[in-house]
Amino acid sequence: PQCAAYSLDGGRTFRKYGPVVPEIEPMNRDPKVQWVPEAGCWVMALYLIDNDYALLYSDDLLHWELGERMTLPGTAECPDLFRLYLDGDREKPYWVYFGSPENYLVGTFEGRKFVHGDLIRGCTQPESGEVKVFTDAAAYAPQTFFGTADGEVVQLSWIPTRFPGEAFASCMSLPWKLELRSTDDGPRLYKSPAGAVNALREVETPLSGGFAEVSASLRQARGDALELAADLTFQPEGVLTLSVRGVLLSIREGGRKLLFPTGVYSLPGDGTGTLRVFADRGSLELFY
Repeated sequence: PQCAAYSLDGGRTFRKYGPVVPEIEPMNRDPKVQWVPEAGCWVMALYLIDNDYALLYSDDLLHWELGERMTLPGTAECPDLFRLYLDGDREKPYWVYFGSPENYLVGTFEGRKFVHGDLIRGCTQPESGEVKVFTDAAAYAPQTFFGTADGEVVQLSWIPTRFPGEAFASCMSLPWKLELRSTDDGPRLYKSPAGAVNALREVETPLSGGFAEVSASLRQARGDALELAADLTFQPEGVLTLSVRGVLLSIREGGRKLLFPTGVYSLPGDGTGTLRVFADRGSLELFY
């Protein structure tokens, strides 16, 4: 069952209220609750079982009514529910129902009903088939924050990775700023490093000159954490291959495909774009 707790001292301590949603399916879990003005109530996104999810509705956070059940193929656990404005237009609010590793629905609430389009594969999902187990995912269980100061929707994910010789495994991603943009295929999520990431920079080294000069500058880069930013323009069949901390990444087919250890990915654009690579002690994150 899903349980509630409440605080009377601003979140310093909590008191357990008890179960508020009985078991719907064995192991249903990971509730995410949002106030949805269009529905005029609280809405809970809940994982049920296999690839099945649900929406529940409540006026008081204590009494919940089961609404839609949805099947999201290739998706399991850790739902999220958040609102974004299409192309930043406050007159065009949409809601995103998000599941792991990263598939989502875009829709609107018509009262206590979520009206949505087809399931959309997220950008960390490789082209080559579905992720079978969570440890195969490039990133898993992304969740957004409540109450950001500037109203941005910021997401954080778990990156399955290894730290040989350490007593722990895996790490968290950078915070990602989410936007909903118009495309020929309909509204799609776009991710970029949150602006606060720029404050982490300590030393900046401009790269210029020919390939040999740039390569020499890259080989001189040192530090536990590195960021590489490059504006790229590809010829129709151009290829760029880099080794970052021994990890190979290759952009091929004139900037249309990315080959990476976690899979093959389609890249947006027409062969011109900006690549940002963030290398930490145990992870590599790419934005294009």
